[in-house]
Amino acid sequence: MGFLEYLGELSGEYEVALPVHRDGREPLTALYKKSLTGEIVKMIEDERYKIAFLYERSVVKRVDIEEFEESLEIKKGFKNINTPEELREAGGSR
Repeated sequence: MGFLEYLGELSGEYEVALPVHRDGREPLTALYKKSLTGEIVKMIEDERYKIAFLYERSVVKRVDIEEFEESLEIKKGFKNINTPEELREAGGSR
């Protein structure tokens, strides 16, 4: 079973399955239940854009990727790329 499949299995018990590691959390890779849609819309209407506000109001399962044998491989998928140079270094084009 792959890491994202594992997160999907967990999401049945929680509203958010959030990958975390010693460098922080990975909200773009987290899985969110559809039932949170109303809360997300309300946050946007209230101009509360930080995802942390959603975590305060949700049942969150923090999944520590360091506990997985393939944690180094999983962490490669979380590389932050903000510039064309960083994209080239990661093996992308531009």
